[in-house]
This record gives sequence, structure tokens and C-alpha cells, in this order.
Amino acid sequence: MMDFLKKSMYVGLGLAAMTKERVEAFAKEVASQTRMSEEEGRKLADFLGDEATKAEAKLKEKVARLVDRATERLATRQQVADLEKRIAELEARLPKP
Repeated sequence: MMDFLKKSMYVGLGLAAMTKERVEAFAKEVASQTRMSEEEGRKLADFLGDEATKAEAKLKEKVARLVDRATERLATRQQVADLEKRIAELEARLPKP
């Protein structure tokens, strides 16, 4: 389950990175079509890049919260090992048929 959650997180982050690249391409296209100066185009690209970075950070935070919430009810390996040991001890106490 942890692998699935990690893979889901990485897919989301990959999408955020892809969006940033698309945003930069969009900024270049807008700059060329609206005949912005090179400086204005650079400012637009920087602004949109910053917004994409903020969106990525928010996504990371949201995914981390979701993973924490999903895994808080899962038993740790140590807890499972302790329970297995306890079951074995209790089974040893049962009368043999």
C-alpha cells in the first residue's frame, strides 16, 4: 500500500512539473503573439513559473497530508511482529488435541 501511495505522489508531482513546462511554453507563445518586449516576456515567464512552483509546493503538502492520514491507521512492522509473537505464545498455551 505504501508503494501505491508513493507512486501516486510521484505521478502528481510529475504532472505539476509538466504543467510548469507547459506554462513556460504558453508564456513564450503569448509573448510572441502579443509582441511583448523580451523583458516583458521574461517577466511573464518568471511570474507563471513562480505560480507553477507555488502550485507544486501546495500539491506536495496536500499529498503529504493525504499519505499521513491514510497511513495513520496502519500497523507498523514492529506492531505486526509483536502481534505475531503474541499469537504464537497464545497458540502454544492451547491444549494439544
